[in-house]
Amino acid sequence: MQGFHDHWAPDWVRWGDSASLRYEQSDGSQTQTTPQLVDVRFDRPETWTFLTTVDFNLPEGSPDRAGTVTVRKTIGVGSAKTIVKTVIPFASMLPQIVDRDELPAQTIQVEVVVMLDSVPTDGVQVDARAFVAPRYHEARVGRVMPDGRR
Repeated sequence: MQGFHDHWAPDWVRWGDSASLRYEQSDGSQTQTTPQLVDVRFDRPETWTFLTTVDFNLPEGSPDRAGTVTVRKTIGVGSAKTIVKTVIPFASMLPQIVDRDELPAQTIQVEVVVMLDSVPTDGVQVDARAFVAPRYHEARVGRVMPDGRR
C-alpha cells in the first residue's frame, strides 16, 4: 500500500522523521547521532517552524543520568549556509526534551546528537523526532493532488 507521501510529494522534501538510539551499559560517556531527520530543498526562502522532541526510555528503577542533547539544524539561503546548534544540557533525564525554533531557510537538514555521561545496566533507548513546516506558504497554481483537488 502506498502512503500519501508516495503519490505526489517530491523527493526534495521530508518534513519530519524519527529515529531510535540504543545505548548499552557503559561507565563512560556515549554519544550517538541520529540519521538526518529533515531534508527540505525549497525553491525560495521561507520562515520555518522547527519542533524537535527527545524521549528517554529508562528501565524501571534505573537511576537518572546526565548528558546533553544537541539539535543541529543546517540551513541555507541561496549560496550561504550555516549550522544552528541548540544545546540542551540536563542533570537528570526528563521524560521528554522539547526544542522549538523559527528560522529563515531555503534548504534544511536536521539531526540530533545525544550524549549520556553513563548508561545503567539495562541500557537506555532514546527516541528523537524532528518536524518542520513553513510559517506561510502560498498555494502553487496548477498543482493537482492525487484526488484531483488543486
